[in-house]
Parts: sequence; structure tokens; C-alpha cells
Amino acid sequence: MNMRALRVLLALISILALLAGCALVPGKEGVPEMEKTYYFDAELGFTIDYPAAWSRLRSRSEPAVRWRDGADGDIRAVVASRPLGPTTGGYDKMLAIFTLGHPDLVLAERREVKLGDTVPALRLTGSTVQRTILAFLVKTDKRAYVLEFSAPSEHFPEFRPLFEEMARSFTPL
Repeated sequence: MNMRALRVLLALISILALLAGCALVPGKEGVPEMEKTYYFDAELGFTIDYPAAWSRLRSRSEPAVRWRDGADGDIRAVVASRPLGPTTGGYDKMLAIFTLGHPDLVLAERREVKLGDTVPALRLTGSTVQRTILAFLVKTDKRAYVLEFSAPSEHFPEFRPLFEEMARSFTPL
């Protein structure tokens, strides 16, 4: 093999290695980057990024948006939004209302955090018999939000970084 052919071969190998590395560039917490889609909802008052391959459902009968993964729909995200009112209360009241919808939820973690370093929230982690749930309760001066991410318990660790990334992208309007 002559020198010129060897250089071309090495250049091709280098380019292929570079391209292969770009396809799986890890994001935060070592999770491969995936194509995201930006969602804006003026009526419910928020924006969020979500995986482009996921399906989105915006029902007019409830003040919420739901997402499911494209595979079997077992990986879920929901953002519910309500205007503030006398029944909204603080985090304790929001948590009481949230647990009414999840009677078998066993909480493992409850702590105050900031989403995207600016949005105060109460972070909840817990499990039901079949699913693990990561939720964020957010209250602004205009609205109350519940961000709920869930997966079958055996798959939750795999999706947790994605759920957290979606939560960090959440912005109330």
C-alpha cells in the first residue's frame, strides 16, 4: 500500500470515528443526547422541551398536556396547570391533592428545589405497585403546576435523567 493510500485510509478512519462519537455524545449525567421539541402553551401558561419521538396529547377537557414515549407508551410525562384560587394553597395543599390521585403512592423523597435555577418547586419521588414517579409541584403568582414523570419501576433509572432534563426546561409564562 502506498503512502497516499495509507493517508486517505487514516483520514477516513478518523472521520468515521469522529462521526460515531458525535452520534452518541453524552449529555448531562451520561445520557445520550436526543432530538428535542419545544412546546409552548399560552392557555396553560408554560413551555417545556420533550423528546421529538414522543407523542403529545392536549385534551380540551382537562387543563393538562400528556406525553408518551414512541415505543409502547409506558414512559409518561404530564404537565397540569390551574389558575391560582382559594383552594390552591401552598405545597402541603398541592401535595394532598396530588396524593388523592395516587392513593397507593409511597413517597421516598420530598424536598424543595429550583428548576432551571430559577423556578421554585417541591420535588417528589415515590412509587406505586407498578411505577416510579418523579413529580414537581410549582406555584407561581398566577398558576399552580404539577409536572409528573413516570415509568415502570424497572425502567425508571434509565429515564430519570431525561425526566430531570425535561423538568429543568420547564418555564412558567
